[in-house]
Amino acid sequence: MGKTLKKILIPTLAMASLVLMNINDKKEEAILANKEIVEHYFPSSTKPDSKIGQIRLQTIQNDTYLLENIQDKPYLMEEEYLREKNSEFIKQSNHIYIGTDNLYDVSELSLAQLQRIYLLYEYLNDPSSIQKIGKLIEDDIADPYAEHGGIIDFEKNKLYFKTFESTLKKDTSENGKYNPPFESFITPNIAFFHLHAVEYNEEKYAGPSLLADILASADFINKYGESHEVVITSIEKGKFNIDYYGGNKFSNPFPKVFDLGTFSYDITKIK
Repeated sequence: MGKTLKKILIPTLAMASLVLMNINDKKEEAILANKEIVEHYFPSSTKPDSKIGQIRLQTIQNDTYLLENIQDKPYLMEEEYLREKNSEFIKQSNHIYIGTDNLYDVSELSLAQLQRIYLLYEYLNDPSSIQKIGKLIEDDIADPYAEHGGIIDFEKNKLYFKTFESTLKKDTSENGKYNPPFESFITPNIAFFHLHAVEYNEEKYAGPSLLADILASADFINKYGESHEVVITSIEKGKFNIDYYGGNKFSNPFPKVFDLGTFSYDITKIK
């Protein structure tokens, strides 16, 4: 079965749009009064007022959430530092490029993307974090009814992959699909994630699928102004690949992929 049919991420955008579409005048004024938020979205724009309404409240809340959680790390506001560090990180792991040639170069990444990717690399540099992702994979493989996914937020100053049960019916025909619940869209986060882990050997499905994941991300960018997604693929028993993908309505309107690399976990220590 082709990747575009087997691996499907179905974002629940309709209900979220009804609740989160509008930004009232007071909220816009508060946003425009926040210099960091304005520069976050419009680093070279002198008149953000005409564009701010195109960034949905949910996206602004998530970026504000990110900034609040990195305020004690001023180096995460330095673009050149982040480009240099992320360039170093990408050289330290093996990579799997399958299904797309639409790849980010570090020089193309926005500050918002650089920050998220740096935090992901920082997380992946901790063996205990690798084991936690291994547990996510093992739980998904053991579930015959759906792929797993959720959001990435902060817990005790560290990234946390918080799972949300798929809203699809519990049926083996739905395995290979993930439909996030509404709650995941209204919970502050820095990115959404899902897994390609129906079985251990999923290497041929590594990365986001073009006709499902990438197009869903493009739709999210169009509706919300930004998209930040992570997909984790089981490559073999005890090994996975992880990719970031997303974009920004004004700088990268069609999502590209940034492969973070392949990592190994000790399956004997998964509880």
